[in-house]
Amino acid sequence: MQIVKLEIGSSTKIDSSWHLLDIVKYPDVDIVADISNPLNMINNDVYELIFASHVLEHIAWHKTVETLKELYRILKENGTIEIWVPNFDIIMNLYNQGKTDGWHKFNPDGDLFTWLNSRIFTYEPDFHKAIFDDKHLEKCLLMAGFKDIKKLDKQRKYDHGIINLGMSGTK
Repeated sequence: MQIVKLEIGSSTKIDSSWHLLDIVKYPDVDIVADISNPLNMINNDVYELIFASHVLEHIAWHKTVETLKELYRILKENGTIEIWVPNFDIIMNLYNQGKTDGWHKFNPDGDLFTWLNSRIFTYEPDFHKAIFDDKHLEKCLLMAGFKDIKKLDKQRKYDHGIINLGMSGTK
């Protein structure tokens, strides 16, 4: 039996065994949808694994739990969700130490405060609308119904470096 897996928010699939959902219709995208709205085109209990890397921070902070509940709905019983977001604690610790992670897009002078803004808010048109640390992400996953929350060490795809925060939960 083939595992049904869903990747959210990438222009290219991890591999052909995954379905890909994105808000934009790229060639690899199977489902065009905004995860901050009901995913009515997807039945309940479809996916055994959902992977979303650096997507949840693009959803308005007040819709985080509602969005996770919708992902919970489409996940099979005992299925797993893997969520990766920027870690606000690490971003703030770097800032307080006068350091950056080397990210200097639109910041040719390497200005620390410009870096901070870029890491918290990012750029048009895909502004960040939420921030997360370990406790907040875990709380949101629990409020959405997930259990067995675990911190993740290794990113499946697109490692965002030191600012990565990954957690998994099961239905």
